[in-house]
Amino acid sequence: MQPFPDVDTGRWPISRTGGQRPLWGPQGRELFYLIDAGVMGVTVETGAGFQVSPPTLIIEGSYYGPSGSFHGRTYDVAPDGERFVMLKEEAVDNTGDPLASTPQITVVLNWFEELKARVPVN
Repeated sequence: MQPFPDVDTGRWPISRTGGQRPLWGPQGRELFYLIDAGVMGVTVETGAGFQVSPPTLIIEGSYYGPSGSFHGRTYDVAPDGERFVMLKEEAVDNTGDPLASTPQITVVLNWFEELKARVPVN
């Protein structure tokens, strides 16, 4: 990490083992990044000096980003800083279907109506 715009005034490592797709938390005090094992997070203190906590594995699992071929933003943190939305890699499908391993997103419209139909209120 380096200050901006005066990038020559310091440099602080966040990870010694690498990582990709860094993302600031909503309060600007946490930095998240992806590794092959999941999502890592560090706390950043900018008070009297600059300090970074040791990296912690926040979410374990295989998600699009670190070594996948999917380009673009593959995860985000909720405004409350407590939840994430992510593209999760699926298990490899050996059926021969060329679209079986293509990432897909299912969008449900009017999901309250769907919920009411599936779970009737007594």
